[in-house]
Amino acid sequence: MYPIYVFLIYEENTNLRLSLINIGGDLDCHRSAVYLYIIWNLDDDEDDFFLYVGQSRDLAKRLSDHMNPLLRIKHPSLHYYAWDSRPKNLSAFVILAYLDEPTNFSTGTELVIGKDDQLKMNIVEL
Repeated sequence: MYPIYVFLIYEENTNLRLSLINIGGDLDCHRSAVYLYIIWNLDDDEDDFFLYVGQSRDLAKRLSDHMNPLLRIKHPSLHYYAWDSRPKNLSAFVILAYLDEPTNFSTGTELVIGKDDQLKMNIVEL
């Protein structure tokens, strides 16, 4: 069984959005991870923001897909709507957890992780 590393940081007397952004993480890694996507608008209160939790077998690829406007148009979703709803929206991705050394195998064109590893990611995403 492989450990899951969870990173949670909260600094008292700061705004929650900034504390969430400060979680950070390596957004260029190609590991399995659970991530938090934070969307806000500078015209709004610092306490007004949207959160989206996602998971990926290859974090860097998934985040690259999220940043591609053509893919957002092709695969509409509520979080893409929130993201694209206002021109001045800003956003940040942070890593909530990495899955260390998943038991994966290749099907030739796709990397597949084991059921136990997928269950761990689903639990962390909750």
